[in-house]
Amino acid sequence: MTALLPSVPAHAIAGGGPARTGEFPSAAYVQELGEFACGAVLVGERHVLTVASCVNRPDPATLKVVLGGHSLRVAAPGQRAVGVDKVVVHPKYDSSTLANNVAVIRLSEKVALTKRIQPAALTGEQPTGDVVLAGWGHDREGKPPYALRKVTVKPVAHSTCVANYEGVQRVDEGMMCVGGVEGKGGCQFDNGGPMYANGKLVGVISWGVGPCGQLRYPTVGSSVAHYGDWIAAQLT
Repeated sequence: MTALLPSVPAHAIAGGGPARTGEFPSAAYVQELGEFACGAVLVGERHVLTVASCVNRPDPATLKVVLGGHSLRVAAPGQRAVGVDKVVVHPKYDSSTLANNVAVIRLSEKVALTKRIQPAALTGEQPTGDVVLAGWGHDREGKPPYALRKVTVKPVAHSTCVANYEGVQRVDEGMMCVGGVEGKGGCQFDNGGPMYANGKLVGVISWGVGPCGQLRYPTVGSSVAHYGDWIAAQLT
């Protein structure tokens, strides 16, 4: 996630705790030239969803997607790094406002699904209960966790999110907000990571303010409900 205040886009999980190995089999991450770049989520045998802010500029040949991973230091059993065939950025993505911050990556091959590698189920409904964020981003002190972390937060009403970010960043209709409580939320390098509700994917982490997990400033994601038709069109 990119930090806001004074700059903008989303970043590691603030608060929460470590995820269990294999707890989120759809959680993935993007590497550029072998280095961690951002989070992502498997949404089909050959497609991964992430944010445009992560993959808008790199040459696809420099990218790989790691599936079934847990630690950034030691490969998990069954972990795979797959090449990238194509990156499709939303045609109305705006890097200055992070509007339409969503992209679909087509992998260079179909991946064999296993217990640790499974696509997320997408939902067209906005969350009303707990939302779980997962990512490999930094903590509030800017320290990388190296292993996947998670945090559970609540949805924030769109009107409240718009009001709280007034004068800081525009919150548009394609964005969904969660958290906004002290010490919990997305953080640096969590952008592109999954946002789950009732076991289904409701969004991908897009942006927030720094330091991470501030009162009044929710984590902002790109809504699967809003972009569902566009995402589905890329999976054909």
